[in-house]
Amino acid sequence: MNTVLSLTGISKSFGKVPILHGVDLDVHEGEILSLLGPSGCGKTTILRIIGGFERPDRGRVVLAGKDITDVPPHRRPVNIVFQRYLLFPHLSVFDNVAFGLRIDKVGKRDIERRVREALELVGLEDLADRRATQLSGGQSQRISLARALVKRPQVLLLDEPLSALDQKVRISMQAELRRIHRETGTTFVYVTHDQQEAMSLSNRVVVMNAGRIEQIGTPADVYHRSATKFVSGFVGDANLVAVEALDSAGDGTEVKVVETGQRLRLRQTLPQREAVLVVRPELLRLSATGDDGLSGTISDIAFLGSAVQFHVDLDGMTLRVQEPAGAAPLTLGVGDVVRVVLPDHPVHVLTD
Repeated sequence: MNTVLSLTGISKSFGKVPILHGVDLDVHEGEILSLLGPSGCGKTTILRIIGGFERPDRGRVVLAGKDITDVPPHRRPVNIVFQRYLLFPHLSVFDNVAFGLRIDKVGKRDIERRVREALELVGLEDLADRRATQLSGGQSQRISLARALVKRPQVLLLDEPLSALDQKVRISMQAELRRIHRETGTTFVYVTHDQQEAMSLSNRVVVMNAGRIEQIGTPADVYHRSATKFVSGFVGDANLVAVEALDSAGDGTEVKVVETGQRLRLRQTLPQREAVLVVRPELLRLSATGDDGLSGTISDIAFLGSAVQFHVDLDGMTLRVQEPAGAAPLTLGVGDVVRVVLPDHPVHVLTD
């Protein structure tokens, strides 16, 4: 993949508070790259540095082979869509989208054509004459997107653009963003704290914590092969089980669960004696009989719609087990003794 945007050694502090610590990041041409992390982790600061709204204390920003670290925002071939729509309430939809082109002194006929194309792209060509104050939240965000895309940026920056929308509209807009990305081929750098949003939209996800990058990978990599305990816990739900290897034979290993002392047979060898198993709740299953897995007592049951989640207490350690609602054992209740059975395939292991 061609790299269209590179950040090298980016550090930034506000006053005496460090926000970014030597961040290195390459963005591939034509991808949707999401910056995912908790509030205050530095993801929006990275976006503002790319856009030229903040200058890094150290490091360089290179776009399409050109160092733009000191280039002012209006001279960068990037555009940004914010969480707030920032539309001009006294202007029509058409004039809101055309505003930037008029500032750039684009010809009237070109403005007409490009604005119509942008409105058609976001599916609002019939609302060109409507005032911005007459739009719904979803429509307003589409107009913000059209206004950003009409200038044909090399990179489009999106700072939590869907967070103010209700869930149904947000999911619909995620599908719209994927479609628009396919049709335009524009590189998107997308900031969000919503794991589901990042996973469903992105070609790659950058997981950040406390001003540093914890992992970069495809959504599947980040979810199934998390690099750190933080990623395991922040992206989706995960049971982290510390174990010690006792004996290896063939393709399996007998281990002791550190927290409870229970023994367990894994269908894999471990890279070192001490490790942490990362087991997603949907990979576990419950059994009322047998000797496989770990013994525990159901302490809580939560109905989640499409799934049922069981909390199983194992001598002070709790495992979360999630089963499809249609397949969940309905006869089990709080207080029942069960076995928590691991999957037949190897599970993900952390060694650091």
